[in-house]
Amino acid sequence: MTTKKHAAGPRRQPWRAFVGLEVGTALWRTPEGQWVVVWRGERVPFVLNTRSEWNRVVTEGESALTADASGRVLRNGALIAPGDPAWIVPPEVRANAVC
Repeated sequence: MTTKKHAAGPRRQPWRAFVGLEVGTALWRTPEGQWVVVWRGERVPFVLNTRSEWNRVVTEGESALTADASGRVLRNGALIAPGDPAWIVPPEVRANAVC
């Protein structure tokens, strides 16, 4: 039996997936494996944009993911996995949030 091995493709640094962001910008990987950019909202403490949302420049109200002041992530206004520390945006990422 022959097995086929696939060579791993080149991996881009996560910040390169988001046009116009610098290395120190607040990027966070959700437990679902999706990279998001964290920015400060006006109605909610933090907004988490996926790459497609970031590139389309969606407004705060259009983004599905947000986070409260403690970093707990909400999807469409409801907490995701309450009490699960994996769904809390780390303090160092929140501190570097895009203004």
